[in-house]
Amino acid sequence: MKREIFKRINTLGVPLSTYEVLNGLFHGEYLRGLTTYVENDRYAKKVLGGNSRGKNQLKVIRWLVGLSGGKPTVDTNAYVATRQSASFEDDQRTIGRYMKFVAEVFTDFGQSDIYFNLAVKYVNDAIIWKDNKSEINLQIRRFLKSDAAKILPDKAKEIDDIIQAVVSGISVDPKRLFTGDDKAELLAKAEPDGDEYRCAKCRKYFLPDELTVDHKEPWSRGGRTVLSNAELLCRPCNSKKGNY
Repeated sequence: MKREIFKRINTLGVPLSTYEVLNGLFHGEYLRGLTTYVENDRYAKKVLGGNSRGKNQLKVIRWLVGLSGGKPTVDTNAYVATRQSASFEDDQRTIGRYMKFVAEVFTDFGQSDIYFNLAVKYVNDAIIWKDNKSEINLQIRRFLKSDAAKILPDKAKEIDDIIQAVVSGISVDPKRLFTGDDKAELLAKAEPDGDEYRCAKCRKYFLPDELTVDHKEPWSRGGRTVLSNAELLCRPCNSKKGNY
């Protein structure tokens, strides 16, 4: 009850930040250790950048919640509550190897959530990623400035695909997406059933707006963005396909 009252009082007027409320509720050894870590560890400082009202502490906690199988934006209070009086050392060792990976591979940390998840997934490939660091960052910058970055729904998947192409030595097509004209040409060659066209994978029929143009041979594996490598897929089939 005291914690609930504290939370209510401090979220009226000029509210405390999410971390400031968390710190008020569960201040103790764990959060003191976390603050020392984000303010002094060279890799954490590089990746997280300037701190404001516990922004960096909150990000680290959410990453740790994700590593434990929880929901980062939901389970932070429960995660910290069970560790309030514990040392931060064990979690520091856990997160430190991934923070080091991100700091040593990437040069711009605007996509730090994506990069951290990639570090967790590919931490054992750190050497080859560092060997290809320049090309990885060049290709990510190009992607983030492209129209494709504004259109494609899963930026994390695209960055993952780009990096896998780089470390595998695959030369990808500079043209990332098929155009509206490409789609119109594919539809013109297809055999419709009334106003609907068949998905190349599930073989069901859909309206043109329900179909996407996808690469037969994945773009991230060197597939060209040309009509001979294009197929019409419904959106569910496209999202399931990945880069297999």
